[in-house]
Amino acid sequence: MTIQEVLTKASEGGYHHDSQRQALTIRVGVLGSHAFKTIRVDDIFLDPQFWCALGRTLGWHHERVWKGQWQRFLDHLAQGNTPESFFATL
Repeated sequence: MTIQEVLTKASEGGYHHDSQRQALTIRVGVLGSHAFKTIRVDDIFLDPQFWCALGRTLGWHHERVWKGQWQRFLDHLAQGNTPESFFATL
């Protein structure tokens, strides 16, 4: 799925966010390594209500499922990957 498709699905699931979206800068890297990279992540993707609403439309009916997907997303970012590459796997 593309970022736009994910945002549409979350909106269909009842997610409403302030139109003043902000991109946050996050530094990620491997523990014990000095190789860090800076990525930009929209604050929407860090909001639990976003993941709950997305879960409603994707059939993640239990809280543990959408929270698990949220954790996978955070792990994906921590490995230096982008939001786009995570959502492409959904």
